[in-house]
Amino acid sequence: MSNSILTRWPDDEQGHANFARNFLRYNPLTGEVIWRVNRGKSRAGDKAGSVMAHGYLQIELAQKKHLLHRVCWLIHYGSWPCGVIDHINGNRSDNRIANLRSVTQLENSRNSSLRSDNKSGVVGVSRCDTTKKWVAKIQLGPNLKYKNLGRFASKIDAINARKNAEAQIGFHQNHGKNLQRVKKNSI
Repeated sequence: MSNSILTRWPDDEQGHANFARNFLRYNPLTGEVIWRVNRGKSRAGDKAGSVMAHGYLQIELAQKKHLLHRVCWLIHYGSWPCGVIDHINGNRSDNRIANLRSVTQLENSRNSSLRSDNKSGVVGVSRCDTTKKWVAKIQLGPNLKYKNLGRFASKIDAINARKNAEAQIGFHQNHGKNLQRVKKNSI
């Protein structure tokens, strides 16, 4: 297949899927994406995509950059995702179709990993320097409003309050886990 068969995005969504399928082979069981054609320095059979600073894989098609997980969704389902794509296990380079789900931004925020600057080991739980009590809070919606769940003498009580609130609101079971991110150039 030559590079000249299609050099720009078609106007319709189904055309986008066919365009991507002409250039890429996607294995939904492994998440691996392989070039079908020679492209610049990449050769047919090479893995497609490069790791960006924040751990997501990116690809260029028809002089337009795309997040690779969105292209995987497009190839597999034949249409772009309606929302954002959540990597269920938190690994931003794991593009197996079973690990991808189309969700709202709010749902995606309810399946995020533990921040590297978190000191308590649990999202939404911190120690108040002045009272020396443990504080639990939770974000309720996209408007970034937080609900104070209370101040607790023990860390475990604050954690329990937070986990109970997560369950009631519908947070993903992986939310707040300390997940390994793929380092740039490790693929």
